[in-house]
Amino acid sequence: MTIQYASDLHLEFAENEFFIKNNPLTTGADILLLGGDILQFRTMKQHEWFFDYVSENFGATYWILRAIMSIIIATCLISMVVLKRLSAIMYSW
Repeated sequence: MTIQYASDLHLEFAENEFFIKNNPLTTGADILLLGGDILQFRTMKQHEWFFDYVSENFGATYWILRAIMSIIIATCLISMVVLKRLSAIMYSW
């Protein structure tokens, strides 16, 4: 399984929307994780083209909102520190 990640696309800005329309996300991953500010919920109808594209080109797409993304990143960082310490302890035995 392969995972691709894109964050903070801010499609509500015309320049960003133009860029993504002309340079779509490369495909090939099974799962696409969208993180943070992709667009404002009130403008979702205007950006159906984007969701059509990702649903046609990725097996599954998950949009992780900013608050949840912060929790996930913090959890991963803490886990990395714990694993690093555990591996150091195990290595010293």
